Amino acid sequence: MLNVRLKYAFNMKAKADIHAQMMQKLLDAAGEVFAERGFARATVREICERAGANIAAVNYYFHDKENLYREAIKYWSDISQEKYPTDLGLGPNSTAEEKLHAFIRSFLFRILDKNRPGWHGQLMTREMVEPTGALDDLIETAYRPLYDRLGQIVRELGGGRLDEFEVRLCSRSIWLRVCIITTRGRQSASWTPKTSLMHRTLNGWRGTSRAFRSAHSEHWRSRPATR
Repeated sequence: MLNVRLKYAFNMKAKADIHAQMMQKLLDAAGEVFAERGFARATVREICERAGANIAAVNYYFHDKENLYREAIKYWSDISQEKYPTDLGLGPNSTAEEKLHAFIRSFLFRILDKNRPGWHGQLMTREMVEPTGALDDLIETAYRPLYDRLGQIVRELGGGRLDEFEVRLCSRSIWLRVCIITTRGRQSASWTPKTSLMHRTLNGWRGTSRAFRSAHSEHWRSRPATR
């Protein structure tokens, strides 16, 4: 009886492993195809061909093409966040300028990394340009946490003396500049995390944040800290 139970458990685990491997192959292929063609032009047939799967596998594991698309975005977004956290491993005693520099580097690396999971950047860009029903989920799960983190850094740069309107204004200004840089980066095949142009752009942000803080230091010191 014990041998029968062990055999049953072994078979169940083997089946679970097979299912997990197939889902992984479908997510890999979906990330690549959706990044290349966008949601509307991507086909389930092409995704399954690249995954080496039967067309029915998408319906079996993900129900439909739209849900596969949502899961692919979430999957690659999670991997990208793990690879490039917003603090990039800074220590607890890092300055606000260092935190801003790390935040911007992290964001640019996520979007401009052309290696796996570099499709994440292409997926994000395509979703913003050609929005689908997944856009709301993308904003809430990927972009809002980033924007909130940027607001925290701006408050620290302001020494706790910025009101919420000023925090939003400064955050949006920084966010816009980062978006412009990512647009330039996606248009250039030479932009990678290791190019000198990328490093010059990133290093320029240190001077920008210090100038930002210095220009307002006298103004901020004359104001009480906000609560």
